[in-house]
Amino acid sequence: MITIPWITRQKTTGAPVTVMASRLQLAALSSVPQFMYLALGAFVQVLRAPGVAGASLKAEPFKGRFWTLSSWSDEDRIAAYSSSEPHRSTVGKLKPKMAGSRFVIYEVTGKPDWKDAIRRIKAADAQAADELKAG
Repeated sequence: MITIPWITRQKTTGAPVTVMASRLQLAALSSVPQFMYLALGAFVQVLRAPGVAGASLKAEPFKGRFWTLSSWSDEDRIAAYSSSEPHRSTVGKLKPKMAGSRFVIYEVTGKPDWKDAIRRIKAADAQAADELKAG
């Protein structure tokens, strides 16, 4: 696994921060180079976005799986980033190449933890599977 360690852009004051964590799964390994190139551009954009406290990435390129973790002042800042360029265009280019994604948003005090983020993503996956079974 390749990790870009946590980069702090804004010190937190001990107040809760809004965390956005994701798992992005590509449908084919042939899409990995393009995904990695575009994802690095989006990561640079995150680090410059208003309201971001920090961010980190994990990549499992041979599995076509990528993870993001970022903390923000509030959900409105996440939404503003998500709808801005170049992120919006990047998503448009990559969406047809995706096999599935999971996003979770939650609050923590201090710096988010990767183990907790992955646990929350897996719990959201399990809940979605249960809801699908229930019909």
